[in-house]
Amino acid sequence: MGLLTIIRKNRQKEREMRILFLGLDNAGKTTILKKLNGEDIMSISPTLGFNIKTFAHGNYILNIWDVGGQRTLRPYWRNYFEQTDALVWVVDSSDRMRMGDCKQELHSLLTEDRLAGASLLVFANKQDLQGSMTDAEIQQVLDLPAITTHHWKIWPCSAVTGKNLVEGLDWVVATPPGSRAEDPQRRGTGISVIPEYGKLTQMHHHHRSPITSCNTKRRPRTITMSPLNCLRTLFAPCEYDASDTPALFLALKTFRLTTPTPLIPA
Repeated sequence: MGLLTIIRKNRQKEREMRILFLGLDNAGKTTILKKLNGEDIMSISPTLGFNIKTFAHGNYILNIWDVGGQRTLRPYWRNYFEQTDALVWVVDSSDRMRMGDCKQELHSLLTEDRLAGASLLVFANKQDLQGSMTDAEIQQVLDLPAITTHHWKIWPCSAVTGKNLVEGLDWVVATPPGSRAEDPQRRGTGISVIPEYGKLTQMHHHHRSPITSCNTKRRPRTITMSPLNCLRTLFAPCEYDASDTPALFLALKTFRLTTPTPLIPA
């Protein structure tokens, strides 16, 4: 067997999954992610934007997006739905007062078309705390049995002790996503034509969002960018950073320094 054949087989064995970690603030999303990645969990601050971790799990490469859960950030969750294979909903099992909010936000997410076909893992976190709700109680409070649009499972876990975290990921990778990946409505290719920049006349994108747009004052053209598929061009710095509102303004400021015409937000 030749070397190239071995390399090809290894690449085929390693498949990628895009996993989205969501939940209310203080649920323990970032702590779980750091624990899974073998990082220190002693000093963790609230996530004000998002964290991205990529690591191997079995024969899969997992690209995990951990997005802040504060109420002011929840309207921006929809910017991270595209191409999601699995949704991990993290619940603070000790926070009985907000279980109603937790249920409402979860069921609202499951109506999103771009999450259709994604499997749902509910992590009932903080089981190490005395007085925490059991996974059976949380299952009833969140009305999980009523979910018929997604394949779901609930796991009691602890981000501190690591209990059931790996087992939860095992379930995710063993549960193939639905027909979302084959749906052409969710796998388009966008093209932007920019005559002003000579050879850089076309930018092809295999992901349609998150998308940042800006227009030139002289000749309006929309420039679309995706941090999931960054181009190795002078636009790349903007693409890497344009993933949330604060980063967008910084990216546009940097972008102006490298473009021949003034730019304004679209």
